[in-house]
Amino acid sequence: MEHDFAVVFPGQGSQSVGMMRALVEAEPDVRRIFERANATLGYDLLRIVNHGPEAELNRTEITQPALLAAAYASWRLCLEKTDRRPGTDPRVKRLQEKLMAVDNRLSVTNFSS
Repeated sequence: MEHDFAVVFPGQGSQSVGMMRALVEAEPDVRRIFERANATLGYDLLRIVNHGPEAELNRTEITQPALLAAAYASWRLCLEKTDRRPGTDPRVKRLQEKLMAVDNRLSVTNFSS
């Protein structure tokens, strides 16, 4: 297994309406993650991410879960579709630990399968 890459997820300000549309349409697991987010949050996050309006997506209380769901879905898709895993470079090891902690927390809150 090769370890020659790192995964870094963008933060607030990188969101845009439609940012997950292609992946949601192509990957049922990505849609399921957003559907779980919808159920957990009590509103249709996927609709806001895919269709806006932009002003609503840009509200911090919407942006943060939208970026978390997008990053989590992307991470899970990467793990599912490849046999590659990020390396153990100490500069990225802490990020990996944080992502795995998020993965564990989301699993506990029924945000993931």
